[in-house]
Amino acid sequence: MTQQKPDRYVNFQGIDCDGRARRILGNIEKYTNNPPHNSPWSEYFQAKCGERLSIGQDELHFICSQMNNVYSLFEEYEDTEALNLLEQIEEECC
Repeated sequence: MTQQKPDRYVNFQGIDCDGRARRILGNIEKYTNNPPHNSPWSEYFQAKCGERLSIGQDELHFICSQMNNVYSLFEEYEDTEALNLLEQIEEECC
């Protein structure tokens, strides 16, 4: 039996987009709440995460709409694991 590759254009069945987005948001919060060094991304994401909560935007929508900025944040801190997860979300969920 061959496993069928999930296809986001048919549906999100078999893809934990929401769970992945929560993990990415957790990484963002880690870097904005306790940054390893000063970064303009810390203030930027503190403001954006506050806006997200005030308008009720879900995690996946937020991550997809901030994709390039999130890449920049993770690249700055050289977080390969988070970058790989973000790439999965971009390819399969956004």
